[in-house]
Amino acid sequence: NRGELKSLMAAGNNNQPVDPVRIPWCAGFVNAILARSGYETTGSLMARSFLHYGVVTKDPEIGDIVVTKRGRSEMAGHVGFFEGYEWFEGVKYIKVYGGNTAKAVQVGYFPANQVLGYRKPVIS
Repeated sequence: NRGELKSLMAAGNNNQPVDPVRIPWCAGFVNAILARSGYETTGSLMARSFLHYGVVTKDPEIGDIVVTKRGRSEMAGHVGFFEGYEWFEGVKYIKVYGGNTAKAVQVGYFPANQVLGYRKPVIS
């Protein structure tokens, strides 16, 4: 629902209005959920901004933040909340709950070798 997403992300400490039809919104969604839960946010709509957020972890737990590559761009990425690992046909995948996953809020599966970093959120 476009209206609900715009309302959620308006309260997400993003530095600009987020229209999910016009702007890639995975980072806006993560910021909104963090703000709603009492955590600090990046205030950025760039997924890779979360590589400088919180505390680095190499052993993520459910709810930690995960940042993945997206395409070949050095700037593009995807961000969401870690939900676990899954193997399929010999390939390790991460399960990521987030926004703008196939244009919806849902779990997506990403090859583990596409992970740029895992981060633990920081309470405000």
